[in-house]
Amino acid sequence: MKYFGQPNLTVIDYEKFKKVFVFSENGEYETEDEKLIKWMKKYKNFIKCEETEKSVATIKSIKCTKCKFTCENKGLLMQHYKHVHPKG
Repeated sequence: MKYFGQPNLTVIDYEKFKKVFVFSENGEYETEDEKLIKWMKKYKNFIKCEETEKSVATIKSIKCTKCKFTCENKGLLMQHYKHVHPKG
């Protein structure tokens, strides 16, 4: 993910009182750290961002073992198993 902000702006985690990162002189910060991206979405969602090709490709797809169905989370897969492949 690529984030945009004011040049040399420091982003701080106020719960831990810790500096997370600093924007470059161009006002950009790029990361592929999944924990940091998740934290940014939760606490700093007002900072503009742009998804890079790598971050889009990191979305995991889960496959059904009995057919060719794929989904992004386990809950949808469990619903699929219940409705399409019922026991008995």
